[in-house]
Amino acid sequence: MSSEPADAGADPRLPKRIYLDTQFLFAYLVDTDRDHSDAVRTAKELRVVHRAGLASGFASALVLSELAWQLAGSFFDMTHGKGAWHRSDKPRAHETVRSEVARSIGLLLREPWLRIASADEEACSMYPVFMHRFPLCSADQAHLVIAATSGMDAILTHDRHFQSLEDSPVPIVSYRIDQ
Repeated sequence: MSSEPADAGADPRLPKRIYLDTQFLFAYLVDTDRDHSDAVRTAKELRVVHRAGLASGFASALVLSELAWQLAGSFFDMTHGKGAWHRSDKPRAHETVRSEVARSIGLLLREPWLRIASADEEACSMYPVFMHRFPLCSADQAHLVIAATSGMDAILTHDRHFQSLEDSPVPIVSYRIDQ
């Protein structure tokens, strides 16, 4: 995880309440991810605007669960070679990296700019409505529902499924420089 100091020239135009997609947080935490530098740059911006009281990033338990699984695969591959996670008995492989995953998520949760969004009764009741309306996988449906019912101003991602979503109830914002 990056612990570089905040950049005083960060862009304060980030939305006030930003739902952070799993893919963004994974890129932030894993320095071998192709989007790591863009994610670190955006996290620095979040740090600056959060200190100024202008914005916060939000994750949900679903984001943390997806992140834990993706981190486990990444850490397992680092130890056992590229592709080892996909060839492994994943529950057993997960056990071998559980402590490292827990440490990484624990550090992430200490970031002052990160808050937790929850899936309450309203969010759960809206899930089937969103399933009929938006062509997303089940996890992305849940992210969209949580972001919408939690009053988020945007979802931060570069996931192509979110990027191509029409009439989203929550604007989709990319953190990548090239988008």
